[in-house]
Amino acid sequence: EFLLPAGSAITAGGSGVVGDNSQNWLFTNQGSIAAGSASAGSGIKLGSSTLGLAQVVNSGRIVSSWNGGNGPSGVQFTNGGRVFNRSSGYIEGYDGVHTDHGSVLVENAGVIYGNSGGGTAVYSGQGATVTNLASGQILGKHYGISANGFNSNATIFNYGKISTSNRAVYLYHGVVYAVYNAPGAEISSGGSQTIRIEGSKGYLLNEGAILAENTALSSDNTGGGNVYVNAGVIQADNGYGIQIVATDNGSTIYNLATLTGSMDAVRIDGSDTRLVLGQEAYLAQLGRVVTGPGSQLNGDAVSTGLNNTVFLTESGSEDNALLGFKSLTMSGNDWALSHDLSLTDILLVRKGRLSLTGDLDVTGPGRGVSIDAGGRLDMAGNMDILASEGGVAIGDGGILNMDGNINISATRGEVAVGRAGKLDLTGNMHIAAS
Repeated sequence: EFLLPAGSAITAGGSGVVGDNSQNWLFTNQGSIAAGSASAGSGIKLGSSTLGLAQVVNSGRIVSSWNGGNGPSGVQFTNGGRVFNRSSGYIEGYDGVHTDHGSVLVENAGVIYGNSGGGTAVYSGQGATVTNLASGQILGKHYGISANGFNSNATIFNYGKISTSNRAVYLYHGVVYAVYNAPGAEISSGGSQTIRIEGSKGYLLNEGAILAENTALSSDNTGGGNVYVNAGVIQADNGYGIQIVATDNGSTIYNLATLTGSMDAVRIDGSDTRLVLGQEAYLAQLGRVVTGPGSQLNGDAVSTGLNNTVFLTESGSEDNALLGFKSLTMSGNDWALSHDLSLTDILLVRKGRLSLTGDLDVTGPGRGVSIDAGGRLDMAGNMDILASEGGVAIGDGGILNMDGNINISATRGEVAVGRAGKLDLTGNMHIAAS
């Protein structure tokens, strides 16, 4: 174990402190370490005899002025390692913390800063676990936290602030990626996406704030089973709140709070994705129920992919459009949608009351509208079902109140009302079945 005490300083043209792979180095810095820009120098550069067991504990100042990239950083590990940056600690470099071989573990209560337009505050080429504590700041002119590496995982716990000019969090080419943003925490960026996840599987739980100049969250995970939960605030000033790209399939989005996108609140170009709007979600991965104040979309939710669905749970209201989804299932207590609704298969009211102020369009090879026992659909607008199997089915005890018109044009168009069902129609009904 080596200690640089408070009041001491190391200034070097190259790296300030260097350790090879002969042992598992433990370096504690309470002073000041500065590596110059004349050569490719890191503030601290450590190897280790065991993968990932080099360690730096910093309550002082570590700075590398090298701006050429390719490894030299504030703290550089050549075989993976661990950094504990205390509340008074400051680490700066092209990359603040960097490793290419072996994963990195970072616990930050101070400041880690990536000072270059091409660098990263925390970078790992072989997976990472990063915990940014309440007093911690991870800042960068380019990326905040970036991790990649085939067959590697990355987990980020943010209780403080992550803020960058480009992507705040960029995780790619790995297996499982998870991001937790705690209540009171913030992740923000001025770049293309605040959080970009590309891998086999991704998880996000936001209970704080994710703020974006452009898109807040962009997902391109190909393994399916991705889960993204918003119980805080997601705000995209010039892009999408949440974007699921065309190659991302099988995701689930839970919106339990405020989700804003100037282009769309939710944009789903992939397939087989579920959008759940409500007040709570059970996350099996955490073994806990996550609650929020209730879904509030500021911007439309748009699906361009196949087999994407919407589920309404608990109670709530939305005044933006839901467009292009295969189906909407109401299984909550009381919901009101005040904009038009466009589906390609079916509107299914399992239970509770669903009120639609706008028009309902069901097109394509769809089934139309189905209301189960205990379900109620109140419509002020028109219902247009232009689907090959389209019709309206009201089960025993189901209720349909229509102030507008019902227009059905389908191969087997019909309105079927169960024994204890009820259809109250103020407008007109037109059925054209071939």
